[in-house]
Formats: sequence, structure tokens, C-alpha cells
Amino acid sequence: MPNARPVRSFRLRHPERLRRLAAAAAAVPVAALIGAAGASAAPPQQLDVVPDLDAARIDLSGRASISLLDTGDELYGTGKLKGDAELAVPDPEGYSGIQDLFLHRKQGSGGDFGDVDVMIGPDRGESLHCDDPGIIDFATGLAFDVRKLPRGFESGGDPITLVTDPFVLEPAVPAEGFPPVNQKYALEDSVALYQETGPGRYEQIGLLEGFDVIVNQSAAR
Repeated sequence: MPNARPVRSFRLRHPERLRRLAAAAAAVPVAALIGAAGASAAPPQQLDVVPDLDAARIDLSGRASISLLDTGDELYGTGKLKGDAELAVPDPEGYSGIQDLFLHRKQGSGGDFGDVDVMIGPDRGESLHCDDPGIIDFATGLAFDVRKLPRGFESGGDPITLVTDPFVLEPAVPAEGFPPVNQKYALEDSVALYQETGPGRYEQIGLLEGFDVIVNQSAAR
């Protein structure tokens, strides 16, 4: 296996939105653009945050779906994942960083990867920047420790480590407060998925196609 990681390809997050914005910009008179240039940009939406809070411990439950490069378009699931995480208070731009996380496949929930543990991914010197309020930022991605791969390979006991590129989860409805309560989040675009082939070495084997979670569902009871 090569040591160097493959060149990543990037996908536009909102291609249709960009096309609409470009069409709208073409229709705006030049005078209106000149007038708007002097106006200050609207500040980002501010979330209501519990006073004197630096971070919040939250529970998460959800599922991840993965495609593998050598098995075509078929999607494979982790089964139901459940655990908790520490979520930082939103920064001035409105998004929160995951500081700690551990999820485990719920016993009896099915899945194509056997036992699954999910943790914060290793810092590989990459990052994302997104200023949409309510976003949860996985600045170093995730690491999935699995016991088998759907293409038939089993680890023989030691976990197989799969890591993702950095990504963000977006709320299904606009977030209003922090910590979030019974809030659904989802991955909008697929993210590259790599298999660890040695210390600090990764080879792309597929894509994280979906990661849907519910945050702090127990707090709503």
C-alpha cells in the first residue's frame, strides 16, 4: 500500500444555492451594489447560552452509513450508535466544536461492521471553517474502530481503524439555544474515509455518506 495519501477531491456544499446566488447577483443594478458596499454585514445569529458555561456534556444517538470504493454504490450501516460527547460553547460565529466523544454500537442493533467504537479522529493538520450558527464542528473528523469490513475481511480481534476528513453536522431545524435539546443533526455532504495502514499513514477506502444523530434527547424527557 502507498504511504502517501491520495489527492482529495472537494465537492461544493451548496451547488444549487451558488447558482441561484450568481443569477441574483447578475440582476442587481450596479448602483445598488455600490450603495451596499458601504453597509456593514449583519452579525451572525447568536444562540442563547446557559450563563457561565464553558462546555456541555451531551448524549448522542444515531447511525452512520458508509460506502466502500471496491463495492460500488452499495451503502453499509454501523447499526445504532449511542454514547456521549463534550460540546464547546458556540464561538462568536455560532458554531460549537466537539472536544470529546465516545459512541458504541448498541448490542442487537445490527450493522455491517461488527462491534463499532467511535471517537474523535486524529489531528492530521486539516480543518474546516463554517460560520453557520448551530453547526457542530468535527475539526479532526471521526475515528471508527470496527471489527470487520463488509467486503469480507475480519480483523481477527484487533480493531480496524477508519478515519474521516474534518466535517460539520448541520441542525435539521435552526438551533436556538445551547446546549441543544432533542436536536437532530445530519451530515450534508459525503466525507472521505481512510483506513489506517500504519502510524500516520492512511489510504482512502470509501466515503462516510451519512451521519445522523439526535443530541440530548434525554434532556427533553
